[in-house]
Amino acid sequence: MRTLYYIAIVAAIVWAAPVRAQSKPLYESSGLGPLGERFISLCRSPTNAGRDACGGVITALMNAHVEMARQNPNKRVICPPRMLTVEEGRRVFLQWANTTPSSLTMRFPHLVMEALIRRYPCSQFIVPK
Repeated sequence: MRTLYYIAIVAAIVWAAPVRAQSKPLYESSGLGPLGERFISLCRSPTNAGRDACGGVITALMNAHVEMARQNPNKRVICPPRMLTVEEGRRVFLQWANTTPSSLTMRFPHLVMEALIRRYPCSQFIVPK
């Protein structure tokens, strides 16, 4: 019984050691990569479900940012003229992705936020003094 106890402890240490040494997010360490290319592929999906999933993620991230910025308006960096539909969000993202070759190697959801910041910067509303 004591031997089984020691084996369990050693197994736990061996299993946990690589987890602590990882500096990449778990999804990258699992071999999935940065996910940028996979997300862009989803947005280009031939199916309505894939396209809607893409647009839903994009509009959800944008809406979440806008709502969080209400708590601290000085932190707001995305200023769309209005809330976007799922399809509009997908199209805005793909316009950016199609002209940004590095998007394929970017991390998800960073690439979505980058696209939205580029398309709807709050600086467009700042009036010079």
